[in-house]
Formats: sequence, structure tokens, C-alpha cells
Amino acid sequence: MRPDHAAQADAPSEQSPAPRFLTRAEVERRVGLRRSAIYRRMREGRFPQPVHDIDSATVWWLESEIEAWQRARIAAREAPTDARSGR
Repeated sequence: MRPDHAAQADAPSEQSPAPRFLTRAEVERRVGLRRSAIYRRMREGRFPQPVHDIDSATVWWLESEIEAWQRARIAAREAPTDARSGR
């Protein structure tokens, strides 16, 4: 069972929604990067770190962190050129 399904089944309705997890394939589709590019950016500290399943090699990313990363990329694109270059 994927973690988002298990968490939602136990969560009371008055609380905020449970975090949604994305698989590597879902992350690749959403951000338009291949696995190698994602892992390279993770090593460089430029991409969200995954959540590891203790019992397997499966990893998931929090949807909210992927969305925040995407918003940051958009904000960086819209920033003046001098701010991006550090001048």
C-alpha cells in the first residue's frame, strides 16, 4: 500500500490533509527530468530529498516539496538577471 493511502485512512477529517507521496516516475513526469538529473541535483542540494521506505528500496517524494521546488524555479526565472548571477 502506498503511504498516502494509509495515512489518509487514519486521519481525522478536521485535520489538514495527509501528505501525498510521489514515486520517482511521477516526479520525473512532473518536473521533466530523468532519474540521473534528479539524483545529481539531490547530491548538489538543488532538489528535494526523498522519503525512504524502511522495508524496501522504494523511495517517495513529498508532493508539497516538489511543488515548492517548481515554484522556486519559476521565481528564479522571473528574478532580474543580476539577482540570479549574484551581482
